[in-house]
Order: sequence, then structure tokens, then C-alpha cells
Amino acid sequence: MRNRRQKITLKINSFSLFIFTLLLFIMTLTLRMSVASRLTQSTVEMIDLTERKAQLENELMVLRYQDSSLSSLSTLEERAKSQGFIPVTENLLSLEIDSSTTIAAVTGR
Repeated sequence: MRNRRQKITLKINSFSLFIFTLLLFIMTLTLRMSVASRLTQSTVEMIDLTERKAQLENELMVLRYQDSSLSSLSTLEERAKSQGFIPVTENLLSLEIDSSTTIAAVTGR
């Protein structure tokens, strides 16, 4: 038998074209709505995260203020006095800075 080449012809009528165009339109519309929905959801999440960031920055500012006030020299002196420490009234003789432990010596005048 001989191989015969057959021409494939596609007959497109107006109804088939209409259905194809309608399906293509619906698929495109669905895709666009899906993308718009995801974009809206991402925008809402971004707004929530931005508000949370501002809230955390405010809390950090309050904590830094509390840290600076609690670590101030006057606060530390008051706490030391309340715990029974007495202020140093003697002169400082030397301070060893290069050693692994810092030792201060006072004179006994």
C-alpha cells in the first residue's frame, strides 16, 4: 500500500469561533480576578505588617528610654545606697586597665 498524504482541513464555523472566543474571555477574566485577589491580599498583609512594625518601634523606643533611665548614674547610686553600699570618700590611687581584671586601689589618708 502506498502512503497517502491526507490534508487535514479544519472547518471553522461562526458558532465554533464564538464558543472559543467566549471560553478564552472567561479564562482570561478568571486569571485577572485571581491576580487581583492575590494582590489585594498582599496589600492587606503589607498594611498589617507596617502597622505592627510601627507598634514594635514604639515599644522599642519606650524600652530604650526605660533602659537609659534605669542605667543612669543617679539611679544606680540610689539603688546602691538602698542596698547598703557606702560611697567611696578616699582618693583613687591607680587603675590597672591592661590586666584581665580591673583593680582599683584607694589611698588611706
